[in-house]
Amino acid sequence: MAQPTLEQLAAGLLQLNESVAAINGNLSLNDYRGPGTWGLGLIPGASDVNQGFTLLSGYLVFFMQAGFAMLSAGSVRAKNAKNIILLNLLDACFGCIGWYITGYAFAFGDPTPDRNGVYPYKNPFIGHRYFAQHGLPRGLGLPPAGVNYVQWFFQFTFAATSATIVSGAVAERCKFECYVAYNLMLVMFVYPVVAHWVWSPMGWMSANRSPATASGGYLLLFGSGVYDFAGDGPVHMVGGFASLVAAWVLGPRIGRFDSAGNPVDMPGHNAALTLLGVFLLWFGWYGFNPGSTNAILGPFVGYSGISASIAVNTTISAAAGTLSTLLAAMLHNYVTLGVVVWDLIIAGNGALAGLVSITGPCAFVETWAALIIGFIGGIVYYAASKVILLRLKASAMAWVDDPLDAIAVHGVCGAWGMLGSAAFAKEALVMAWYGAYPGTTQGRRAYGFVMGGDGKLLAAHVIYILVIAAWVCGIMTPFFLLLKRLGCMRVPPEVETLGLDISYHGGSSYPHDRAHSSGWEAPRGVQVFTRDMAEQLLEEGLSALEQRLQLQFAMGGSVGGSIHSRKGYAHDGDPTAGAAAAPPPPAGLGLGLAQQPLPNGGAAGPHGPAMERMPRHLEVPSYPPGMDGFHRPTHALKPLIESEHEGEDSSSRRGHRTGTPAFLPPEAVEGSNPMLPEQGQQAQQHAAPDGRSRSGTPGSQQQQHQAGVGVGALEGTLSNLQRRVQAAYLSASDDEDE
Repeated sequence: MAQPTLEQLAAGLLQLNESVAAINGNLSLNDYRGPGTWGLGLIPGASDVNQGFTLLSGYLVFFMQAGFAMLSAGSVRAKNAKNIILLNLLDACFGCIGWYITGYAFAFGDPTPDRNGVYPYKNPFIGHRYFAQHGLPRGLGLPPAGVNYVQWFFQFTFAATSATIVSGAVAERCKFECYVAYNLMLVMFVYPVVAHWVWSPMGWMSANRSPATASGGYLLLFGSGVYDFAGDGPVHMVGGFASLVAAWVLGPRIGRFDSAGNPVDMPGHNAALTLLGVFLLWFGWYGFNPGSTNAILGPFVGYSGISASIAVNTTISAAAGTLSTLLAAMLHNYVTLGVVVWDLIIAGNGALAGLVSITGPCAFVETWAALIIGFIGGIVYYAASKVILLRLKASAMAWVDDPLDAIAVHGVCGAWGMLGSAAFAKEALVMAWYGAYPGTTQGRRAYGFVMGGDGKLLAAHVIYILVIAAWVCGIMTPFFLLLKRLGCMRVPPEVETLGLDISYHGGSSYPHDRAHSSGWEAPRGVQVFTRDMAEQLLEEGLSALEQRLQLQFAMGGSVGGSIHSRKGYAHDGDPTAGAAAAPPPPAGLGLGLAQQPLPNGGAAGPHGPAMERMPRHLEVPSYPPGMDGFHRPTHALKPLIESEHEGEDSSSRRGHRTGTPAFLPPEAVEGSNPMLPEQGQQAQQHAAPDGRSRSGTPGSQQQQHQAGVGVGALEGTLSNLQRRVQAAYLSASDDEDE
């Protein structure tokens, strides 16, 4: 092999020097990690790779809006599905506008340092530049937080998520005006301020503070700052606590609690949509948590491992939360009811509870700790859900109705996530993300007390939780009370009963459920009902009947012997004599029962007055063709017809029948009614079915008159109720026949 000449060696050396110079211009010594191993975080173009990663993560977070829409739609009744989906769509729209105008400026509108790294001013509470993106750079971000269009978009998706949480807590009864108002308030002011506190390098609770950005005479809160990696505070606690205030001020849905304050189940109409929403949210969480690194190429080799470990922690926490919630619900049902129930909806919420619980600590804990945090998070969610539903009604919070369990999933589990971070944060993982203690090269950071820390981190996180709760509740409580005072918060009762879809959104989400799809056309003046509407109508009618009975007992009247027939209350032998014997009700007697004329000129009921408490638009003036009594039994009508004899024709159903109707409470027939006032029970004890006292002496003329009044009113109520339910279930049953 020929030896190179001196000239060739000189040319090769010159080329090598040029290559080294080019490398030195692009790399620093921090990028060198041994022979053949270089970090690429500082190479030109690496920033574009990182920003592409952040944008892709933002797309995933935005896709969570589809998950929220499906989750919400499946969790409400069918008559409100369109409404809740529209609200989720508008979350993105109004959230984007609000974030553009003031949201981003309040969260990350910090000043830019001069050439010496000195900031002209510092504000630890709120940002105040880049309103409507004025002065915001499009490309490479400016210090201190790398602000640019990429960060604007990524942070917008988080702000919209926080506002979306509240829509689930106010579902099925909130006015559109109220929704727009609170959405803008959260995105434009409440959320951005909390985000500034914890994520801006100048925020007063931020762990990113440095000697150059710190103010207030301290560097880090309690010497640690707050370790909230992906938003347990700004997103989930803000949304959860706002949901608590909104649900309290708005009040529960009609029928959610009975007269004794006990909750009545109102399950969603589609479990498949609900679980589809859960899976979409779970998928979007991989942009929420791992994407919050905002980079995949970092200043050292293995930087992508941070995102990978976060993805693993997110997955295992969600899995553990699902299993623990499912197990807790099963055990609770077995202990209280003696049955084993594997609740699908509860399991889905458990997955979300695990995801929320790991959002804050996801970058700072080992995988085994993520499993523990998620498992406990599922139990915390289930317990909080039951406490909110069963206990707050007995406190100053009155009745809190949260259809999607947003308070328990996001508010309570968000707080637990921060406590879990304070317990299990590992020092090495904290140092890998935040670096050494600010102002030092080797200073140690605070870490979890379970891992050997001194409790400073726990103190900072407790303050964090309390301050966010005070901030959100302190602003949103008067805000919602003002909306309520202005009449802009809740839809009218008749609209809520009929459904928001039909009332405001052009019809049902499921038009094939209506009777017209089977070819049957309702007679003129007859309202066609969906199944949900029929069930709600039945519940209201029975409630009115029960209250009427209670009032009759309390006034000393009697329904004794006459209650054993549906059509002959006062005279068992004659099904038509009862109405004739009943005098008209005196004014003001009994829960607003009043005569209402029908379009055909007839009375609201063939033997008595109609129920005024029933919305007028629910009146049914005549029987639909072919409908002559209760038939086509369903789960909702089964208690009404289970005592009917098979083979009875319509005439026998209309005529005299013995036996206690199943829709009358047992207290109405025998024994005292524990729900009556004491005086009413005493009057009942001294009254006999024939109007005589139990001692054998005839009852007073006034008592007999009151008994007749009660019989006539009950007769009209029952007749009116029967006609409404018949028309309602005609449309609801057609799908089953098909």
